[in-house]
Amino acid sequence: MKPLIILIVSCSILLVYAQEKNPDVVVSDSILLQEVMVRADKKLVTLKSDRYVVDATQIRKGKNSLKDVLRDVPGIIVNKDNISIMGKGGMKVMINGRMKQIPDNQISNFLSSYSASEIKNIEVVYYTGAEYDASGNYGILNIILDKPKENFIGGDASNSFTISDEISNETGLNLKYNRKRFTSVLSAGYNHANEYGWQTSEYFYTYVRRDSRSETWDRQREWRIHLGMDYMLDSLSVLSVDASFSDNRRWNHGTDCISSTRMDASEENQLSYSRQKQPQRYWNASIYVDRKWSSCAYSQLILDYYNQRKDMDYRFTSDLYNAQWNLLEEGNYHFQNHEWQHMRGFSFAFDQTFSFPSQYLLKMGAKGSFSSIVNESVYDYTNMDTQDNRFDYDENCLAAYAVLTHTYLGCLDVRMGGRYEHTFTEGFSDYTRKETGNYGRLFPDLQLAYRLKGANRLSLSYTGSIIRPWMSYLNPFRLYSSPYVSKEGTPTLSPSYFNKVELSYQMSFNKGLARLYAAYSLSDNLIAEVLKMTQEGASLYKWENAYEQKSFQMGYMLNWNIFRWMKASLIGTFSHNSPKMKTGLEGWVAKNTQYSQMMQLSFIFDRQQRFTGSLFGSMMTPRKNPFEKIDAYGYLRGGLNYSLLDDKLGIGLYVYNIIPVSPTGVYYSSDGMTTRYKDHSFRTSICLTVSYSFGKDIREKMKVHSSSEVMGRFSGN
Repeated sequence: MKPLIILIVSCSILLVYAQEKNPDVVVSDSILLQEVMVRADKKLVTLKSDRYVVDATQIRKGKNSLKDVLRDVPGIIVNKDNISIMGKGGMKVMINGRMKQIPDNQISNFLSSYSASEIKNIEVVYYTGAEYDASGNYGILNIILDKPKENFIGGDASNSFTISDEISNETGLNLKYNRKRFTSVLSAGYNHANEYGWQTSEYFYTYVRRDSRSETWDRQREWRIHLGMDYMLDSLSVLSVDASFSDNRRWNHGTDCISSTRMDASEENQLSYSRQKQPQRYWNASIYVDRKWSSCAYSQLILDYYNQRKDMDYRFTSDLYNAQWNLLEEGNYHFQNHEWQHMRGFSFAFDQTFSFPSQYLLKMGAKGSFSSIVNESVYDYTNMDTQDNRFDYDENCLAAYAVLTHTYLGCLDVRMGGRYEHTFTEGFSDYTRKETGNYGRLFPDLQLAYRLKGANRLSLSYTGSIIRPWMSYLNPFRLYSSPYVSKEGTPTLSPSYFNKVELSYQMSFNKGLARLYAAYSLSDNLIAEVLKMTQEGASLYKWENAYEQKSFQMGYMLNWNIFRWMKASLIGTFSHNSPKMKTGLEGWVAKNTQYSQMMQLSFIFDRQQRFTGSLFGSMMTPRKNPFEKIDAYGYLRGGLNYSLLDDKLGIGLYVYNIIPVSPTGVYYSSDGMTTRYKDHSFRTSICLTVSYSFGKDIREKMKVHSSSEVMGRFSGN
């Protein structure tokens, strides 16, 4: 009995001592505790100086791919094959801090190759300093992968069905093998997509009016494969190889009914048929070498190569009818366009980071990128001789940067640096003379950040950037999509330049965080697709350096844990633009204002977070640019996810376009032509997703020293 009393007294003393050390600990009256549960609200989003970080482990359950996870990330807009960052003109992708050189039209496919289960964090980088390319107003998605499980073989399989007017299906398989110093992942996917859409348009000109109804049926069959391997050369060095391949076969056919009314009240109808085939192949290979020399020095070398081939065949024919739909002429218009395009590029980048005493940090590096495109077209048109064209374009860019950061008085962070980029271009077409370009500029990177109480921060920055014309904008060959619509590039296009000053304030509070910013920018030589009227009365879209612009923008982001089971994100942007048109393009309303709002709610229906839901909505006010007016529109999406079998099996149900909206707008030409359109392609659709994870540990016959700590340093964990 005495030993029992001593034991009880001793336990009581220990509990009292623990409570004094931690007053939040609650001591039960019972001596025996069967279960202790500690619960705390975990923030979905955290803020850093140049980015916000989303905890993907809270939103990945029940989802198939990384692309599905991004649908629930605040500030990310996923619309079919297009992924963008709200408030940014472009987007680039990093994996574990390593930049990927991916063409814009391949980003969606690349992100689909990663399974949701391997995503730990998603970082949205909104401040791109001198260490990144100076090309435009873009943001960066930095995908942080979960630490690979040692001595493991397994993977996951997924499938999704989307039902709308048509039925689409996407299947994915990911295999993982990790052993000692070697980690690898092999993923493959197949996308079977079908889409139907239709659009109505009205054309107004001085002597004619045309009403058009267009219907399209799109078919897509795509294979993709991705291979990634990491090998630890030693305790401080990692060699990585990454390769991707995709084969996309897309074709569509459409009908177009055009009714024309002229000033003399004569009327005619035209019924046309079109067919397009566009096979496309893309592959990319990258080599990374990471080396940590000491606690104060770190190096990274990146070699990257990509190759893309397109083969497009477009056929168009039409029949002419009178107002009573009596056939006047069969095959009055016909044309065929066959286009081959080959793009390839190589780049290297070297980055070096030094940490010095007294809170100094120096980043410096160099990059070279070498790109080329070859475009061949053969064009056969009614009452015209067969035309052909070859367009060759090379673009080489060399860059170097240096950034020094230092903290004064423990509260003032100063960042000073710059990036110099020099570009060499050479273009040649059968229809124009050889065009060459040679230009360079220094882009500043200056920032002052003052740390306030808690995690609050006030920042002021000044940056510069450039937007180079896309290679397709430079091809002078005129391509027709119908007898009334054609496009033409301009080989003499110049790049656009931007200078921006931004003031931002970010704060954290008990259940959330907020960020506010205001920015003023000056830009010149802006490129726009200008609508003109040809002598035949057709619409010609031509790329030109059309205007310069002063812009003012404000924005905010609010993330709030409203309840334990509900989290909310609000993101909004307001902008006011004052463009000044170049000579010959004046005459339209210059100033324009627009506001956009994104709202996202996340729901957790059980304590284990196995049953979750989300509601996403966006709204944009009417907006204008010098050549287009777009009416207000909105978007609403909802989803439910459930995981079971110890999170091995995931099931998701999504509804897209819950309230279907048909975007409408008006195009204006410089010579008085007006085009009003309405897109009816945005339909309600339902998507069902299923994913399953499998695998097992590999038993070792002998003791193996763990390398997880070293691998974690290179994977961002």
